[in-house]
This record gives sequence, structure tokens and C-alpha cells, in this order.
Amino acid sequence: MFSFQPCDELVFGSPTTRQQHQIVMDHSLLETNLLSFSSTSREDQPIGTPNLGSPPPPPRQKGQARFGSYNKRVLHRDIERKRREEMSKLCVSLNTLLPVENNKGKSSVSDQMEEATKYIKHMHEKMEGLQTRRDKLKKSYYNSSSSRGANVEIISDGSSSRLHNSVAVHRNMDGLEIIITNKSPQFELSHVLAQLLQRELDVVSCVSTATNGGFLHTIVTKASNRSSLDVWGLHDRLNDTIK
Repeated sequence: MFSFQPCDELVFGSPTTRQQHQIVMDHSLLETNLLSFSSTSREDQPIGTPNLGSPPPPPRQKGQARFGSYNKRVLHRDIERKRREEMSKLCVSLNTLLPVENNKGKSSVSDQMEEATKYIKHMHEKMEGLQTRRDKLKKSYYNSSSSRGANVEIISDGSSSRLHNSVAVHRNMDGLEIIITNKSPQFELSHVLAQLLQRELDVVSCVSTATNGGFLHTIVTKASNRSSLDVWGLHDRLNDTIK
């Protein structure tokens, strides 16, 4: 653009074509460096520091959304895995309650569940049939007990001398039957009933038949639990009571 002459005077001249091309390249390189520096400064700027002259960058929510979706998938897989393990344990426990012949040839879970459903329905119908049969037997037994008490009264009219203080305990379907004969005027039936209540025996019926010189008592009880069905223990206890 300018040159020095031997006379040490500064002389301005017009630039050559090569010099103009070099100036254009230097200017372009300078603009490129400025743009690169500006973008680098914007990326390196700390979060929360305002960038003067440019709008704030949008919040980075895309990565957070992906992370939350991944956590949901992991949680769903864990829940499903635990559910399948629990169902497998329940199926194994159910198969142990079924007869062996009901599980022969049943390898899939659906077949085992279907067989278990059939077995439960069969057992339910069987229980209903047994309950109906039990009710009929109880009804016929109570009717026969009442008629037997009346017959004893008639038969024993002429045999009062054979009556004595005694007790007999018999076991019926779900309780006990107590037959007491006595000729003592001091005998109190309430003491016998109190002994039965102490042993958790519910009195279903109590028939007292008067005979010449004594009484015949027939008591039918129902046991609330199996431990109450102690025939010999109750016999000894009542035998001491009626003396």
C-alpha cells in the first residue's frame, strides 16, 4: 500500500492486485475467528449466567424425559417379574393340595388351574351331600331318642327295684349322649348340666322320665370342639356328681 523511497519520504501509492487479494483473505480469516470465538464463549458460559445480546438457551428437558421413561420401564419389569414369581409359588402350593392323580399329564399352568377348579367344585358338592345326610341322620336320631324315653317309662313301671344311681355316656355323631338313672330325692339335675357346660358341651335335648321310685334322664349334647368328647373322663366326673 505504501513504500519508502531513498529520500526517506513516505509515498502513498495504489495497492497491487496481489495485495488486494491478501487483504480480502485476512479480512475473511478475521471474521471466521470472531464467529468461532463467539460460539465457543456461548457454549462455555456457566448455567445461570445471562448471555448479553443473545436469547437464553432452552431448558434441557429431552434428556431428563428419556431418563424418566427408562426408569419407568425398569420399574415395570421388576413389578412384572415379582408378580410372575409369586404366581409360580402359588401354583406350586396349590398343586401340593391336590391328589396326585389329578395332576397326571398336566404340565401347563392353565391345565393345572382348570383341574384344580374341577376338584374344588367336586369337593364342594360332596360336602353339601354329606351335610344333607348328616341333618337327616340327626333328625331321625332325635326322633328315636324321644320315642325310646317314652317306652322306658312304660317298661320300667313294674321294675323300680332294679333302678339305682348310675350314669352311662355314649358317643354319637357330633356329641355325647348321657343316660342317668337315680332314685335319690337329693339328686339335682342342675349339677349335671353345670358339668356339661364346663366341658363346652351344648345341651340339645333333655328328657326326664318318672318311674316308680326314681327318674330316668336322657341328655343329648353337641360338642363345640373335639377335645370335649372325653367319654371316660365325663363318665367319672358325673358318677361322682350323682352319688
